[in-house]
Amino acid sequence: MVMTCKTIVGLLFLAKFALGQDVTFTAEFTNFRQIVNPSYELYWNFDAVTQNLSIAVRVNTTGWIGFGISPNGGMPNSDVVIGWVAGGNTIFHDRKVPNSKTTPKIDEEQNWFLIEGTEDNGWTTLKFWRLLDTGDSSEDIVIGEGNTRVIYSWNDADPSDASSPDYHMSNRGSMGVTFVETSQVVDDLDKAETISLVQRDIEIPSDTTTYWCTGFKLPKEIREKEKHMIKYEAVIHPEAEAYVHHMLLYDCSGVNQTLLEEEYEKNTKGGPCYTSPKNAFTDCTGEAVIAAWAVGGSGFTFPSNVSYSFGGPDVSPFWMVQVHYDNPNSVNGTKDRSGFNITYLDEGRMLDAGLLAVGHRVTSEMIVPPRVGNFTVTGTCDPSCTTSSEFCNGVTVFGNVLHTHLAGVALKLTLIQAEGGRRIVLDQNLNWDFNLQEIHQIQPQKIKK
Repeated sequence: MVMTCKTIVGLLFLAKFALGQDVTFTAEFTNFRQIVNPSYELYWNFDAVTQNLSIAVRVNTTGWIGFGISPNGGMPNSDVVIGWVAGGNTIFHDRKVPNSKTTPKIDEEQNWFLIEGTEDNGWTTLKFWRLLDTGDSSEDIVIGEGNTRVIYSWNDADPSDASSPDYHMSNRGSMGVTFVETSQVVDDLDKAETISLVQRDIEIPSDTTTYWCTGFKLPKEIREKEKHMIKYEAVIHPEAEAYVHHMLLYDCSGVNQTLLEEEYEKNTKGGPCYTSPKNAFTDCTGEAVIAAWAVGGSGFTFPSNVSYSFGGPDVSPFWMVQVHYDNPNSVNGTKDRSGFNITYLDEGRMLDAGLLAVGHRVTSEMIVPPRVGNFTVTGTCDPSCTTSSEFCNGVTVFGNVLHTHLAGVALKLTLIQAEGGRRIVLDQNLNWDFNLQEIHQIQPQKIKK
């Protein structure tokens, strides 16, 4: 695929969930997320006129409940509430976590307001509200558009000391939630079509870790005429949500097309990527990444003047979805229909987007020495990455996703300018949370040729 002028965007992670909810809350709250299945439920409403965010958390406990907003998915510097019901009364406080993993301190100015607390049949419910911007910058975090990092916790016992609740142990975590949708106007969405590339009801292997490669042949109309993606989202099958670790969508243009055709004809459900005999679609992992999703990701729509070109008669008709399943308890019999939805237009927009992956490749030589307190891994993309003749007007970066595995604790993406060596930090997360990987909208940065 030849593109004359490109805008490069980092890997974009998206998620869409569809799970059950308590019907008694549906009349009061329009939004729902199953935080922990089935122990912790989150409901909310947002009033755009008053800027009020109303929240309800329903947890399978008769002890205390914690919920809050985090700057990075971790506990330090988070803005939280802790509450519980005891003797028919509800105790509820707006709190601030210091710059360390310590007990949240009660705020001097209370800006999360209790509506009610109830305890019934082993479940505790807290309903409360706050403004998106409370005006208390020293103790509260402003809730903005797009993905918000939330943290949650609970303990099955009421605190013996209201100022210092007992430790939550393993009953805690973090995730991304969109309380306020991004106000991005897309005028041509009514002209768009969507294709779905999802697993074909496969049974997740009982192995603790599996990489599953499934080939897809693009529809005839896309094979015949180039299309232009304006949005993609991951579809996570509810039954498999606990096992889907991350997903990648690959173009297969540089792979032997005859072998792919033979593989597709004999096996449309795909199979493990790295077993013998080899799945022919495994070779697509060396090709271009079209879309990606990992735990904690959020939705993304391209800017109104940007699209991503794909399809047409001069490129491979095959794409491949690779799903990494994490099954630590070796559970049998779980079916999956996860994958990607691709929304596209017949005609391209003013700017054409691409995906550029930079960093350090995972290899057997990447070894952290023993007893090292701090170890830095650096990957570079030299000037040839962005000086191709294809990029007639240079490259503009407007989005990024940071990614590492469990050993990682912090990441930084830096642009080093050729003239003068000036360093510009495009994106960073110094308190990495593996369970909260998402696209970051960053200030558009032009990279000179």
